[in-house]
Amino acid sequence: MINLLPDEIKKKRKREKYKKIALVIIVLLLVVLMGTSSYIENLAANYQTKLEKLDEQLQQLEVTKKVISTQLKEKNKVQEQLTLVNNLKKDLNYNWLIQDLQLIIPEKVWLEQLTITIDNKLLIGGKTVNNQQLLETAKRLEKYPYFEGVKIASSQEVKGNLHFEIQGQVSQGL
Repeated sequence: MINLLPDEIKKKRKREKYKKIALVIIVLLLVVLMGTSSYIENLAANYQTKLEKLDEQLQQLEVTKKVISTQLKEKNKVQEQLTLVNNLKKDLNYNWLIQDLQLIIPEKVWLEQLTITIDNKLLIGGKTVNNQQLLETAKRLEKYPYFEGVKIASSQEVKGNLHFEIQGQVSQGL
């Protein structure tokens, strides 16, 4: 086949053909770019949703952590109390201690507090009429075979009475 068309028309047709091909390529590139962009946006939205769910789970875990922490503290308190009770059952008969204190404490001394801690520290609080009675009480407590290191921790006169605290240690033999 012989093409008798002038060169200029041939060139014009070729340019038209290339323009159509270029337009198709541009359209295809735009479609690919838009698809990629849409895919990336969808992917980002999915990750954002997952991140929000993880944040919710983390908040729930924080609440659970606080509950567990509170329960552990309560458990430790109960264990401490159980240890104290077990030690009391083994070593200490408080009935004897109270009966002995009734005999040891002078008449004009009134006990208001008697505390023995889990580590066997002794704290006695009370009031008396004068220093002589307080000193006599401390001497008698020091002589008691189940108390050690008895000393007067504080004393203060209030409305004609001498308020005091005596500290010491309960020995293991009780």
